[in-house]
Amino acid sequence: ISAIQPLLVKNDVKLIGVGVEQFGVDEFIEGRFLDGDVYIDEGKKSYAALDFKTMSFLQLIPAVISATARAAQAAANSLGLGGNMDGDKWQNGGCLVVEKGGGDKPLLHYVQKSAPDHVSNVDVLNSLEIKEEPPAATPVPKL
Repeated sequence: ISAIQPLLVKNDVKLIGVGVEQFGVDEFIEGRFLDGDVYIDEGKKSYAALDFKTMSFLQLIPAVISATARAAQAAANSLGLGGNMDGDKWQNGGCLVVEKGGGDKPLLHYVQKSAPDHVSNVDVLNSLEIKEEPPAATPVPKL
């Protein structure tokens, strides 16, 4: 999602990430895995309100070893994103796009179905009526 950050800034859109625990946040921020603000919801209240589900052991194992997961991991590795299995590995997430001020309903409410699943940058831009083509993801520069 950080690949479209320049388009978001150009269109006065703020990118915010919400994690479920403090563990690993410093590494996440220092690694520049998200070019935006990061908040922690240790009680997972926002996750529950957005219907982001927690996976069971039986759901996690196939999700992590699937062809989709392997392809997602290869793509992440090619961008220098890496990752680890520390912390809460059971929680799925998603994406919520709202208009400035909140509005009456979300512009986009995307719920992750399994571990490698994610919202497309095109869907995010379309929900914001940004017609520019999203740039290709590039490796995160190391500081």
